[in-house]
Amino acid sequence: MLDLVIAGGQVVDGTGSAPVRADVGIAGGRIVAVADLTAAEGAARFDATGRVVAPGFVDIHSHSDFTLLVDPAAQSALSQGVTTEVVGNCGHGCAPLGGAGDPRFTGNIYGWGEGVRALDWHSVSGYLDALEDARPAINLATLVPFGNLRLLAMEDQSGPARSHELATMTRELEAGLDAGAVGLSTGLEYPAEASASGGELYALASTVARRGRLYATHTRDRGTRVVEGTHEAIETLRATGVRTQVAHILARRGSGGVEANARIAELLEGAASDGLPVAWDVHTRTFGITNLSSALPLASSAPGELRVDRGDPNVVSSFGRAGWDRAYLLEAGVEGSVADAAAERGVTPRDLLVAVLEAATAAGDVHRPMILGHTYTEEDIAGAVRTSRCAVGSDATTMDLGSRLLARLLPGAFTWAAWYLRRIVREVRALPLPEAIRRITSLPALQAGLADRGRLVAGARADIVVFDLAAVREPADAIRPEALATGVDLVLVNGQPAWDGGRPTGIRAGEVIRA
Repeated sequence: MLDLVIAGGQVVDGTGSAPVRADVGIAGGRIVAVADLTAAEGAARFDATGRVVAPGFVDIHSHSDFTLLVDPAAQSALSQGVTTEVVGNCGHGCAPLGGAGDPRFTGNIYGWGEGVRALDWHSVSGYLDALEDARPAINLATLVPFGNLRLLAMEDQSGPARSHELATMTRELEAGLDAGAVGLSTGLEYPAEASASGGELYALASTVARRGRLYATHTRDRGTRVVEGTHEAIETLRATGVRTQVAHILARRGSGGVEANARIAELLEGAASDGLPVAWDVHTRTFGITNLSSALPLASSAPGELRVDRGDPNVVSSFGRAGWDRAYLLEAGVEGSVADAAAERGVTPRDLLVAVLEAATAAGDVHRPMILGHTYTEEDIAGAVRTSRCAVGSDATTMDLGSRLLARLLPGAFTWAAWYLRRIVREVRALPLPEAIRRITSLPALQAGLADRGRLVAGARADIVVFDLAAVREPADAIRPEALATGVDLVLVNGQPAWDGGRPTGIRAGEVIRA
């Protein structure tokens, strides 16, 4: 007896195979059959005629670690067909922590704010328990963030770890993997991690490799030496054999651009051709965003130590190299571009940024101001997507419209998958539909070790999206959205309808995945 039949749709199964006209039968939260189920009796039926039926989308690069504790309904994800997210990316995340409310860690938690939600756990196990208590509407898996490991093990993160500090990091990583984390992430461009040695990376990546988990790396110095950072990631892979995901691979304009992107693609494709277990990803927006405080040498630095001079290897300085007229501040009380706002005040862009950080420090929240830089083009994104193993991720924070966290939004959460389907797939036609769907379903699922998700095959979890490709459209404003994406008719999470008829059902059937 089937619970539901999704009937008459164009089934794109997530493997890259050609679409087929078929029905999909679901029972007990799993796919039972992909076939002609006209004769199936007793089951509810959903008419998918004229629609695409695909596996639920898997966001390989999410920062929803904290926001889904506060907004578990996950409207921004469900409205775009997203059923699973991998959090803990870029060396940032909610666990492990150095104690309840330890302020050294809050800069690593996107969306956190005083009084929003207590950080009342220490371990990865405790964090996953908190997620289960929140009952998210989508599935969540986490990586162990390297930044948290260094903050926990080292009093001073300005140099390489000493042997006893590396031993502490290894123990905490092992504990996180024991608790069910799917791997380790790094954010080697960020202050707490930038001084890490190759030996640290080798030791921790080897631990991950022995456990058969994922190493997801935001590479080192993606401003001035982005190609070298990609080479380091591949060399770590060659030395350890660890399954590797290279995050948001594009070089920022002003820091390498087209020539660097071609070299990065050559390195990654070469590693793939050598049979190495590597894939990579790109986010689907033409801007990057981060905490303004990431331009400080360390979280405890004074605002006057802000590093945004041309040669400084951090995210914010690379935004400046692309042009301060293309950079904007959020949650800082500043209108217009950094260049325009500085000129209006008669100061340099650096002096403006220092003043913003000084005000945030005085208010007790140095990490609140964000900086956004328009450093990519659509052509950059389409070119990356055309490479052989490029997945697509949000690099954003899932939440709800009307959320109290909207002021702390990492823009792109409400638009990323819909923009990819509309612009890159439907209009630019960078990939044929079956391959485009593989890049946001089975490819990221297999990288994350989620063998029973990401494909429409018998026995797989019934995470399914039904959508009208011609009608998919993202909200007009990616930074301050006032609406949800359109074009998705039905989303099942573990066989339960989480989204139906263009609106959430209120059913929260997501699973906190423990490897």
